[in-house]
Formats: sequence, C-alpha cells, structure tokens
Amino acid sequence: MRLTGIDLFRGIAIFGVVILHSDEGITVNLPFWGEMRIFASFAVPFFLALSFYLSFRKIYASQGDYPLKARLTRLVIPYLFWTGLYLLYKLIKYALKGDFGQIVKLGQDPIGLMVLGGAAFHLYFLPLLLTGTLATKLLTPLTRYSRPVWVGLLGLGVSLGVYHLLEVSGNNFVTQGGVAFQGVSASLGVEGNPGWRLLGVLVAWLLRCLPYLFMALILASPRIYPQLEQKNGLYCVLVLVAFGGVNQWGGNFLPLVLYEWSRGYLALLSAIALSPYLPSQDWLKNLGLCSFGIYLLHLFIVEALQMLENRIYTDGIFRHSSPNLLIFAAIVFGLSWVVTDWLMGRKTLAKWMFGA
Repeated sequence: MRLTGIDLFRGIAIFGVVILHSDEGITVNLPFWGEMRIFASFAVPFFLALSFYLSFRKIYASQGDYPLKARLTRLVIPYLFWTGLYLLYKLIKYALKGDFGQIVKLGQDPIGLMVLGGAAFHLYFLPLLLTGTLATKLLTPLTRYSRPVWVGLLGLGVSLGVYHLLEVSGNNFVTQGGVAFQGVSASLGVEGNPGWRLLGVLVAWLLRCLPYLFMALILASPRIYPQLEQKNGLYCVLVLVAFGGVNQWGGNFLPLVLYEWSRGYLALLSAIALSPYLPSQDWLKNLGLCSFGIYLLHLFIVEALQMLENRIYTDGIFRHSSPNLLIFAAIVFGLSWVVTDWLMGRKTLAKWMFGA
C-alpha cells in the first residue's frame, strides 16, 4: 500500500527546501520570513527519517537482506552527475565574469568538491545519506533479534547522547567549509590535513545518522509499523499538532539535537497517520517521485530567476517583501517540478540524474 501522506509531506518538505534557498542575497529582515524559514527547516530531518524508515521496512520484509549495491548506485551516480554539472556551471560563470580567483579556489579543495558536496552546498545531503546507508547495512543483523525494539531503544538513547556531545562541543559538521571536529583538529595540530578532515566529516555524519537509524529500526519493526498505519482520527490529530508545535517552537525549549531529530520523526509519523485519510492522487504520487529531482535541480532555477530579477528590477529587488519572496519560491518550485517530471520521462538521462 502506497502511503499518500508520505508523498504529500515529501512535497511540503521539498517546497521548504526551496524556501530556504530562495532568499539568497536578501540582507533585510522581512516580516514573518524568519518564522517561515524555521518551519521549512524540518525538510532534511524528515528526509533522513523517511529514507531510513523505508530502508528498514524493506530489511524486515526481506528477513534481513538489504540490497546495498543497488542503493549505493542510486545515490553515487546522481551525486557524481550533479557535482560535475554544478562544477561546470561555476567554472563557466566565473570565467565569463573574469573571476579566475574563484576558479583557483575551487581547485584547491578537491576533497570538498568530490566527496563532501562542495560543488553546491545542498549536495552534501547525498554523501550524508550515503554514510547513513552504509551504517544501515551494518545495523541489519539487529533486525534478526527477537526483541529489536529494545535494542533500538538502547541504541537510540546512546546515539542521541553522543550526538548531543558532538554538537555542544562545537565539533559537528559545518556546511560552510565542509569541516567537522574543528576543536579536536586544533588540539591535535592536524588542521588542514585532508585525510583527517575527511575522516572527521564522515564520523560526524555517522553520529548524526545513528539516532535516525535506531528510531527507524524501532518504527519499522513488524510489531510497530502496522499500528502506525491504522486509521485513527484522534492519533492523527495529536501527531499533526505535535509536529506543528515542535517544528515551529521546539527550538525554544529542546536541545538542538533532540529538536532536529524529533521534528524529522514527528513529520514522518504525521505523514503516515494522515495517509488513510488521503485518497490516491496521481499528482501527489508524481510529486513524491519528483521530490529528489526537485531537490537536486532547484538551485539552477533559483539562479536563473535571480539573474532575470536583476535585469528587470535594476533599482531594487522583487523579493524585498515576504509575499513576493513566497511567490518567487512557488515559481521556483513549480518550474523545478515541471522540468524534473520532463526529465524523468527520459529513462537513460533520469538514471544518471536521479538514479531512477
């Protein structure tokens, strides 16, 4: 049974990603935009929770088997394709501007470009997900235990505690610059060492993924997931309200690590609980299928519309109001969806671009 609520939340989350990236270059504080950005920021935690939940559903259904090679291929090929495409775009853009200093700067960080998503800041999500996918394979034997839920709860508690220590110590992954364990690197005198940097980022990504993985191990258990998918109006309302409240205001009272993890899983539980009340819709299914492509593609549309904006609004910026910025994000989202849907119909190209 396809869970329609998951398709809906995929669409909401990917629109949230577009919102987060649509205000580049805006330096003024716009009314309500900060609140909108807070709400939209559940996207990456949700996609992590969803990916690992679906993976463990397959593992339980196949009695411990996990097609790691196929999963890795679906991540690695699109990552390499889009890394090359964004890198080529940047090289052309800087060359046309005569900004050869930026070209030299790109060449100074090959590890960041090829492994850590440095070609475009949003690409880091793919190697992060790849790290979690490898860890999923390592955790697969736990599904064969007679009480995987208790094992998952123990792992969840420990992993949340370790991830919290990573965050409060200032050693977590920093997207800007693609580094992790900065404090440890400084104390050991290995700052700037490429091998140490790569190892530090991979460990930080692993520690970030583990709380999501252990929760997925619990929720995907045959003892748990059938209850989540039952039609229950009161539960559906409660989990939706919990998601809305925690997602918008949880940062005021929850530790950052627990806030990030909880908003991802409350979004997933909301999507599952809502599914029995949503009729199957072709457009929703298409949106769910296109969400990965929209994520990868949308920055090109953002940049193209920003260039158009600069040509039309020579004395100002169209996005200097929250309604206009929301309209801009909606246009980016719509165009990205249309282009992704068209590309998905080209099977050979879609395999390279989206792993489809």
